[in-house]
Amino acid sequence: MKELQKEYEKLGKEFAFKILTKLSEVKAIAFEGAVARGFTDYYSDIDLICLCNKIPLLRNRTKLLRPLVSRLN
Repeated sequence: MKELQKEYEKLGKEFAFKILTKLSEVKAIAFEGAVARGFTDYYSDIDLICLCNKIPLLRNRTKLLRPLVSRLN
């Protein structure tokens, strides 16, 4: 399970980096849930909390996240 934890953390950090560098409204991101607590298993998801000064437009969020999420399927 340690390898799965590392894989989820790496993927979450990649998502967070892309979000922070592409969506200027997002000021900080934190992990939450199983990944943050170190209890990742094959049923876990990656919970990211985004702190924003303004909510980014839906079309901008979708454009950024769709290619990242499609890799998960």
